[in-house]
Amino acid sequence: MLILQLEDIKEGTIYLLPHELRLAQARLATLEAERDANVADMMEARAGSTENMGHDDGGQEGARDMSVIVGDRAAPVIRTLADYTLVDYPDENIGTVTIGSRVRVAIGSTEESESYQVDIVGPAARYEGIPGGDRDVERAPYTSPVARAIFGHKAGDVVTAKVGSRQVKVTIFSVDQDAQRVEFAEEAIAS
Repeated sequence: MLILQLEDIKEGTIYLLPHELRLAQARLATLEAERDANVADMMEARAGSTENMGHDDGGQEGARDMSVIVGDRAAPVIRTLADYTLVDYPDENIGTVTIGSRVRVAIGSTEESESYQVDIVGPAARYEGIPGGDRDVERAPYTSPVARAIFGHKAGDVVTAKVGSRQVKVTIFSVDQDAQRVEFAEEAIAS
């Protein structure tokens, strides 16, 4: 597996960490089960509407609408699983921010600035509707402005990120290369 560095990022490529691949596969399985249940409901509604001689096909239409909605939610996951690059968690000896790092950052350049933890992850859409992970930790896709600004930097660095129309200073206080690996390995063992 690849350990992703800043110079390795290719525009348009979807990079996933091992737990993100598992999450995407689980999400797709859930959506497929939901779709199958909607198809069964549609078939049942269709059978009921022929018994009622075509009156009130609302159940069939509702099931059909739900199938379309589920298909729309599954589409980005299907596209991701059709064309992704799996990257490994960062090596604990690498001190720079990369995909898979947990980083404590602050807007501003002093320790008194409010700091927060951010996991640098793959595309944010992979987490839609998926619980898990430490709720005290934000997720930032590697394509986000702050993640792109801190990528390749180390603890103690102060960088500038363009967020919307503003330029903001981001201070990196710490880089933890094991946090996501440990957290999601424990989650996988628990399930």
